[in-house]
Amino acid sequence: MYRLLKFTGMLLKNIPRTAGYFFFSAISLILFALDGNKKKILQDNLKHVLSKLPDNRTLKKNYYNYARYYFDLFKNTSELSKSFNRESFKPMADTVKRYLDSGKSMIITTMHYGNWDLGGAILASYFPGKVTAVVEELSDGAFKWFTETRSSWGMNVIKSTDLKAMLKVLKSGNLLVLVSDRDLEKTGFNPLFFGKKAYIPSGPAKLSLLSGAPVLFAVFKRNETDLFKYELSWDNTLINSENLPRTPENEEKITKELVSKFETVLKQDASQWCMLQKVWLE
Repeated sequence: MYRLLKFTGMLLKNIPRTAGYFFFSAISLILFALDGNKKKILQDNLKHVLSKLPDNRTLKKNYYNYARYYFDLFKNTSELSKSFNRESFKPMADTVKRYLDSGKSMIITTMHYGNWDLGGAILASYFPGKVTAVVEELSDGAFKWFTETRSSWGMNVIKSTDLKAMLKVLKSGNLLVLVSDRDLEKTGFNPLFFGKKAYIPSGPAKLSLLSGAPVLFAVFKRNETDLFKYELSWDNTLINSENLPRTPENEEKITKELVSKFETVLKQDASQWCMLQKVWLE
């Protein structure tokens, strides 16, 4: 897998994004036609968000957005830096900077939405050496490639099972970036998400309560009128800024606050949510 991904990167290195998006979108159409199980899971996820069964056009939009995200992973940040207005990122960067300058740490959470890796890369450009991304367990080859890619974008990378390393980051006045809308192990809480119980990871809440670091939620979404542009979406509020006591009730409280922010984003545009794993219990 690693060699295949490296070879693919070499092939795509000089391919313009226009051509790359077209090619990857074509591949996503093939996958859409062949992988009935993933399509059914996506359909079920979107049904909970939209309160109705999504049609094929809606499902294809999600596949297209996922394909564009993957193509952009093969590009370097200097090229992708042209795809967003850096000034629009500055207010969030200033908020983060105030915390870091006071010697505190922060947890940045996001979703599998738009381009979650690019948001981390931009943070890393503002705070070199201070941004660590947590990566889910993957096959050795895939993990190595994702680690190299995110490292080349300025992020440190640790595995999602390495709690000791995560706490070390949060005890050192740094930023920990978590993608927090997918609970693959199904061991987290089951809060109401669009009115139904869902599998939501408890990691962000537990880490926040263990370390005292507040949680800031943001997504880096694709512009609705220009597919080659991204924009930041955040609400300038911190979760657990009051440093709550570590209790099961507070873990659940923080998780519910995060879920509320997920809902706000998805109500605006669910087509950018790249979620091909089961989220709801039923």
